[in-house]
Amino acid sequence: MEIIFPRLHKHQRVVYDAVIGDNGAGNIYVVKSKRQCGKSFLASLILIYFSLNKRDTTSLIVEPTLNQSRRVFKEIAKMLEGSNIIKNANQSLLSIDFINGSEIIFKSAEQYDAIRGYSVSGILIVDEGAFIVDDVYEILFPVRDAHNSPMLVISTPLFCDGYFYRLFTSTNSKSYDWCA
Repeated sequence: MEIIFPRLHKHQRVVYDAVIGDNGAGNIYVVKSKRQCGKSFLASLILIYFSLNKRDTTSLIVEPTLNQSRRVFKEIAKMLEGSNIIKNANQSLLSIDFINGSEIIFKSAEQYDAIRGYSVSGILIVDEGAFIVDDVYEILFPVRDAHNSPMLVISTPLFCDGYFYRLFTSTNSKSYDWCA
């Protein structure tokens, strides 16, 4: 079966190509963006790509609130509905299992202790990262260490402070400014 991804805008394509092109090299990608520029949509496509092209992997997306996690779960499940590539989409656990053994897990930063113990072998995505407290980042970094998994942090800006800002301005991250 061939999955045809929608056409991306130029600013989305640059980030998508960077993340996919590095093929999970453990890099950190940070996108600072205005509202309604397609951040969550891009994150969804990258999650699907990693799940389909890397067998038996676990990818994790962290949203600031449980309601946002549910919304993104529903959007991705709906995108893949009828494709026959999903083994199970569990709305209670907020996880999608693929027929190739890969899975996407949706978590909330509000319940950050529930993130401990996961090991991401696909990609770790933090959505609206400027709205997530620094303590959550301290929990997130170790979940990607075992497999040197890439991390994508996307957000509308909030303050010139906090982990999101430090990641965006770090020379160790690949940063993209969609606000310019």
